[in-house]
Parts: sequence; C-alpha cells; structure tokens
Amino acid sequence: MITLRILLALALLPVAPLSAAIVTTNSSVRPTDNVLVENASNEVSGFSIRWRDSGEDTDGGQTFLVSGALEAYTLQAITVRVGSGQTGSLNPNAPGLPLVFDFFEYDLDSSLLTPLFRETAILPAGTQQGDFITFDLAPLDIELETGRSYAFMIGSNQEDTSGAAEDNRFRLASSSSDVVPNGFEIRREYEFGATRAALADQPNFLNTARDLLFIVHAIPEPSTGFILLAAAGLALGLRRR
Repeated sequence: MITLRILLALALLPVAPLSAAIVTTNSSVRPTDNVLVENASNEVSGFSIRWRDSGEDTDGGQTFLVSGALEAYTLQAITVRVGSGQTGSLNPNAPGLPLVFDFFEYDLDSSLLTPLFRETAILPAGTQQGDFITFDLAPLDIELETGRSYAFMIGSNQEDTSGAAEDNRFRLASSSSDVVPNGFEIRREYEFGATRAALADQPNFLNTARDLLFIVHAIPEPSTGFILLAAAGLALGLRRR
C-alpha cells in the first residue's frame, strides 16, 4: 500500500506525469457506490476548463476533508459533473479531449497544497452536457487518512488553437453555496502560454462560498476491514457462548 507519508516524500522529487492514463467513464446517472464525501445538488453555472492559445486559462477542482468513521480508506474514484445549459458547457471538440488530473494533500491552516500525483486522462468521447465523469483511481492504491484534507484539480492537456470559438472548452458544474464542510472550490486562473501549468503550481482562486459537484468514492483500508471482520467474529462468538 502506498501511504501518503511515502507520497509526501516523493513530492519533494521532480514531478512528471506518470505513463499510465486514468480510465474515465461518463454516465447520465449519478454513481452511488462507495461514497465517502459528496456534493451532488444545487447546480448553478459552472466554471470553464480551458487552455487557450491566448488569454486566461483555467484548471478547476475541489478540496475535501476525510471525516469517516474509520482511520483510513483506499481511494477508488472521483466523479465530477459536466455543466449544462450554459455557454461553453460542452463545446464541439471537448469530448475526447486529453486531460490532466492532479491530486494533493491540503493544509487547512496555510491553504497550501502538497502535490501527490499527476495523471493523464481523457474526457470520454461520448460525453454530453450534464454527464457525470468518473476518474478510476483504484489502480493507484492511494490511502486517505481520516482527519486529513485533500484536493483534486482537472485541466485540459491540449492547447486550444481555435481562438475565440474555444472549441475545446467545457464546464464543471458547481453549487450555489458552501455545501461541503471544510471544503471548497479551487482553480488555477492565469495564462499558461505554450506550456501548461505544472503540478506544483498553487491555485490562485479559492472560492469558499461554493463547492464543485463531486463525489469521492473510497473503501475501508484492508487492515481496517480485517479489524472490523475480526471484531464482528468476536462479537458473534461471544453471543454464541
């Protein structure tokens, strides 16, 4: 199991995208399996994900606090939702667009993010407005510790050369208010130029009044699960005596 302590040590090394891409799926139905943290309601105008050949670019995501009943969980997936009914919700070339998916540990006191990993992904070719997009993170074997805060950020990994048309642009849906305790929407908003933002670049926009529509899917750590099973077995044995 790759623990976050090991990952934090690795974060001190030069960071580069890993070779294997995250598998992504799209669905018109909100996934409900293994939900640890979520905000799945109160959708309003979302913010743009874009990397333009001129003008301001945007990556976006969310911070969240792990406050489950167990000591640790294994991250399985993260789901976000594409916006709908707004200009630029899903422009013509967005389905099939190469993406980057960044993951961090977040410090509530300093508001700094410690980079943990960057992976590549694809916005599924069949994506439609309002779809839920799930990033399968189970193969990365990431541990989430209860009481710690984390963050993820999604961005385009292909510069858009269509000018004002912004053919690659799409939006991530967000809520109209602060719904998630100790969590909020984050963005990088500046001109990347010809080289996209690095994993270590901190967000420059923290919107504590709104949350992304998102779901963190996680399961109990194997060791935690074993303890629970052992406790259940002990209780059963005691009841049989």
